[in-house]
Amino acid sequence: MNGETSLVVGCDTELLYTSYKDPLLGLLRSKLADKEVSEDILHDAFEKFEACRQSGKSCQHPKAYLYRIALNLLSDHYRKREKEEKEVLSACTGEEFPGIETSPCNLSNCLGGFLQDLSPQNRDALIEVYFHDTPQHELAQKLNIPPSSLKSRVQRSRRYLLEAFQACLKNR
Repeated sequence: MNGETSLVVGCDTELLYTSYKDPLLGLLRSKLADKEVSEDILHDAFEKFEACRQSGKSCQHPKAYLYRIALNLLSDHYRKREKEEKEVLSACTGEEFPGIETSPCNLSNCLGGFLQDLSPQNRDALIEVYFHDTPQHELAQKLNIPPSSLKSRVQRSRRYLLEAFQACLKNR
């Protein structure tokens, strides 16, 4: 407890870094497959913590505050990644989406082939959810499967399509 008290009083970012870097990085690594992204989020968390400390805000529980910053950054990372995946799908369906440039390889021509590569169950789930705007819980009831199974099918399909489109863009 005495070590924790000295951290609370001083709120020394360097001391916090040496004390919590490894456990915090371990937490982030358990949630992310990419080591570099984990390290980036760790670095950003300490930067945000230091900026907050410099602004004069109280840091009575620096460890908890630091973990909360890191977990919020992790959530932001996943939100951003999901948005990027949706942008790729939207670009390929011909919908306008800000920030997406038209590709000379005409990704919409690739979509049919990529969809055909999916299993019928995964393809049908993806089409219903993204192209017919069927809510996942309704589709799960209609197919008589648990919502978590449908969600897994859709996520698998999205992940495959994203990887296929990225490979297409790299090879153009």
